[in-house]
Amino acid sequence: MLEEILEYLLRCPTAPFHEGYILREILAICSKAGLSVRQDSWGNLRADIPGAGGKKAALLLVAHTDHPGFLVTQIRGRR
Repeated sequence: MLEEILEYLLRCPTAPFHEGYILREILAICSKAGLSVRQDSWGNLRADIPGAGGKKAALLLVAHTDHPGFLVTQIRGRR
């Protein structure tokens, strides 16, 4: 399941200063899984699995959501 989620997210469009789409997709996946999500003042998301605290094994996924890309602001004909 984790592999499918990561493959899906890696196909989502994103670019610097335009991370809103990928963040909404991550929030939707967490919501569907029943996970509560917190967002810090820098826009980072943290989802915790209930009851997974203490000394149990943990999994932390970290990623930049603004991999290189470009933004089309205007199209004129074929340009």
